[in-house]
Amino acid sequence: MNPRLLTIASLILAAPSLMFAQAKPKPPHTPPPAVIRHTAVVHADKDAARDAAEAAAKANKTAEKNAEKTEKTSEKSEKSALRVAEDERLLTRGIRLTASQRRQIESIDKSYDAQYRALRHSEQTADKTARKNHTPDDDAAFNAQLSTLQTQEQAALRATLTPSQQTIFDKNVLKLGKHK
Repeated sequence: MNPRLLTIASLILAAPSLMFAQAKPKPPHTPPPAVIRHTAVVHADKDAARDAAEAAAKANKTAEKNAEKTEKTSEKSEKSALRVAEDERLLTRGIRLTASQRRQIESIDKSYDAQYRALRHSEQTADKTARKNHTPDDDAAFNAQLSTLQTQEQAALRATLTPSQQTIFDKNVLKLGKHK
């Protein structure tokens, strides 16, 4: 046989096996086990830190929302108490007043209305300051001042009435106390 033909034939037969021999995929490079463990630990620590930060932020946001709700509820009750305190006309319901008693009661109402407005203004200022400084508002002090003011006004109103009128007045005070 011709040596040329023999060379061509051997190349034709050997070429596919050479291609398959070269086409074998190389195994992926894997770092030593210590490196894998270290990076896994680092990633786990980062994930845990991120999760903890997210949980803390969520808890903080929830606490702020709850504080806002509590503050709004407190302010609503304060406004309601002020409205009731300013609406002392309910105390004289069912009582026939003389002209002089009516004038005295109007005078008392005017003087105490000014005090209620001043108390409301100071409470609103305290609320704004507390919100600005992110501190709790002292509602106990406000409630004590409001209660004292109401008691003083009721005593002044009661003093203008006759004993029979005072009985009706006392019943109205009890009714008003139940509605609070």
